[in-house]
Amino acid sequence: MDRILANGQPAGFNTALLSELGRRTHTNFELVSVSAGARQAAISMKH
Repeated sequence: MDRILANGQPAGFNTALLSELGRRTHTNFELVSVSAGARQAAISMKH
């Protein structure tokens, strides 16, 4: 994610790219904010 706007919405290139990919593939993406310290643990988690 490139940035968070004052209203709490994500914005920037990555957000726009995911939005377009979702539109074209009929897929919903959920952007989740993760602190830098918790990023590795979040990436390693399996559902």
